[in-house]
Amino acid sequence: MMHYSRLNETEIIQRTVKNAFQKGYAVTPLGRRLSVSNTTDPKSISNFPIQGTASDGFKLALIALDERLRGLDAKIIHVLHDEIIVEAKAEIAETVAEITKECMEGAFEQIFKDVPFVANPIISGSWGG
Repeated sequence: MMHYSRLNETEIIQRTVKNAFQKGYAVTPLGRRLSVSNTTDPKSISNFPIQGTASDGFKLALIALDERLRGLDAKIIHVLHDEIIVEAKAEIAETVAEITKECMEGAFEQIFKDVPFVANPIISGSWGG
């Protein structure tokens, strides 16, 4: 994996696109690939590592959360963009919120060891917040 810490955003995007065209693919840190040809839109290439990595981390979080919720009176009932909606009894809502937070943050820590990721669980009586 390349390290871009001393490059600005424009340089990172340019390097990502150039490398993808040279290799024939763009890749996320977990190995998800986007095939690239000379007709691929550079915006798709520059966006792919961001969106693909978010998707990878979110899936890791869902797997971990599913495992951690087993045996609790709680279940994942909906996934929307970067949110996981979990239904739980009021008595265990705080515990389930903390488990959800740990799973979300832990998933992204697996991908980015030195970049903090913070999840902010919200407990609500309805889906609307």
